[in-house]
Amino acid sequence: MGAEVSSEQDVEHGVLAGSCECGAVRYRVADAFLYASNCHCSRCRAATGSAFKPFAGIEREKLDVMDGADALLVHGDENLNDTRCAACGSLLFSVVRDGEYVHVALGSLQDAPTLRPTKHIFVGSKAPWYEITDDLPQFEEHAQARESTPSLKSVGAITLFVEDPQRSKAFYEEVFDVSAIYEDESSAAVKFDNLIVNLLALPAADDLIAPGTVATREAGSRFQLTIWVDDTDAVRAELAKRGVELLNGPTDREWGMRTASFTDPDGHIWEVAQELS
Repeated sequence: MGAEVSSEQDVEHGVLAGSCECGAVRYRVADAFLYASNCHCSRCRAATGSAFKPFAGIEREKLDVMDGADALLVHGDENLNDTRCAACGSLLFSVVRDGEYVHVALGSLQDAPTLRPTKHIFVGSKAPWYEITDDLPQFEEHAQARESTPSLKSVGAITLFVEDPQRSKAFYEEVFDVSAIYEDESSAAVKFDNLIVNLLALPAADDLIAPGTVATREAGSRFQLTIWVDDTDAVRAELAKRGVELLNGPTDREWGMRTASFTDPDGHIWEVAQELS
């Protein structure tokens, strides 16, 4: 007989119940998932025996095995594994990210989570016989945190107000491996893959935004710019080689990103962000 469904009181307090098919293993997990996806990679398809694996990620300490801890079958090691019921073989969750998080197999939940899958990942490896028919975003591999969007949703250039455009240009060329595409006595523009950053001298900035005013660096930061990366820690190491000191991070954020930040010579904050999965 399967495990009993959690009480209404548990659900009201944000606790979800899960179990294997035979009921030998029961667990509880906080209804506080950080991200959720449908994974179509060959490994997840093989692990579940289905077209894709719906999963949701959460900190490991927020999942507790209530019954059957001695009846678990762990495929892998302590910090990276698939955890199943040894009796019936049901996949319950996977331990990932150096053992700090778990990916709960959503099919093992007995209660409905607040966060449902928001995307399909690794569709480049999906089963050839399966057709995705919903409207969720699809990604060839890991989800990319940016999308090509029309109209006012596509940003082409950002202007940063700087004290010395030549000094700032040298910083961007060295740190970001970008090249200047335009420069004059009061500005320098460098080109990223899909964005132009214009470095504009303060006197020219006053004219540009009048009747608005240009804030001083001492007034504090009002924004930060983010670059999507595949590996935040690798970028951190490369920045260190280039003499860049981090402002913060690397840090795993509750919204499912691993981030680190640094500033340019004029105090503008840049963040590198890796989507965790």
